[in-house]
Amino acid sequence: MECEGVKNSVKVANSEDTKEIQASKKVRIDSIEDLVKLSFTQIKELKMGDVRGRLFDQIFEDALYSGSTNYSNENTLISFNVKSIEFQVALKTEFGCEVCVLGSCERLGKWIANSAYSCLHLRYKMLWEEGHIWKASIPFPDLTGEFAYKYVVRDSRSKAVRKWEGGDNRIFNLKLIKNHLSSPQHVYSVRTAGEYKFRIGDMKLVYVQKKEHLAIIDTWQS
Repeated sequence: MECEGVKNSVKVANSEDTKEIQASKKVRIDSIEDLVKLSFTQIKELKMGDVRGRLFDQIFEDALYSGSTNYSNENTLISFNVKSIEFQVALKTEFGCEVCVLGSCERLGKWIANSAYSCLHLRYKMLWEEGHIWKASIPFPDLTGEFAYKYVVRDSRSKAVRKWEGGDNRIFNLKLIKNHLSSPQHVYSVRTAGEYKFRIGDMKLVYVQKKEHLAIIDTWQS
C-alpha cells in the first residue's frame, strides 16, 4: 500500500513536471525582434497551439485571407444593410496627438476639419486601444452609394491637424462591398452568429449581419 502511494505521488509529480515543460514551450512573437531570437530548429519545431503574439496573429490572419472559404447555404448572406461603420487604423503617434478620420460625406465632415459633423468633433472621436489601435464607430442611418475618406493626426489639445495620411483617398463603395461579401471566394471566415470576414485589396472588413454593423480595418498610408 505504501509503494502504491509512492507510485501515485511519482505519477502526480511527473504530471506536474510535464505541465511545466509544456507551459515553457509557449512562445510569444509580438515583433520581428522576438522572431529573430529563435533558432531555425526552434521555429521548425513550433506547434500552432504553442505560439501567441501580435506578429504571429497578423501572419496567421493574412494566411487565412489569402485563401478562400466555402460556406454552406445556411451561412449564405441573407441581407446586407449597413447602419453603422467602425473605422479602425493602427498608428503609433507622438505624445499629445490623436488620430481622426475625415471624408467627403456629411458624417465625416465633408473634408472640413472643424465641421460639427466631423469625426474631429468629440462626438465621433477615435479612441486608442492597446497596440496603438484607433477606433471610431459612427452611425450611418441612410448610407447609399460611396464616399472618400482619410485618416489624419491632430493635436489633442489645440485640435490642429498635424499630418494627413499619404496616398490616394480611400473609397468606400457600398455596392462593391456587397458584391464581394456575396461571393464565397472573397469571404475567409463565417461564424454562425452572422459575422463575415472578408477583404477588398488592402482593406479588411468584418460585417455583423444582426447588428447591421461594418468594421473597416485599414493600414495607415505613409
